[in-house]
Amino acid sequence: MTGHYMAATFTPKNQIEMVQDEGLKWYRSSDIAQRGFCQQCGSTLFWNGDTWDEMGIAAGTLDDDQGIRLSGHVYVASKGDYYDLDDGLPQYQSDEDVPDG
Repeated sequence: MTGHYMAATFTPKNQIEMVQDEGLKWYRSSDIAQRGFCQQCGSTLFWNGDTWDEMGIAAGTLDDDQGIRLSGHVYVASKGDYYDLDDGLPQYQSDEDVPDG
């Protein structure tokens, strides 16, 4: 999807309101999820798991950060060995290791 760092946040789907979706396209990326992207520039915008109550949103797309703060690192098992994660936040090997809530 990005090939490197990805800052994302999740929010309940029932709290998302699309005020404009011109240019938004969805791609079925697996049998469990689809990804939303801009059809003009290709930017990653959303990750929508079929059975999830929350939707992932690329944090850099938000006009206002709404108080978003880092809470951990996911997929550290496949990170490049050219950088360190030394900020003291929890590190998870995969999304299956992330605790609910």
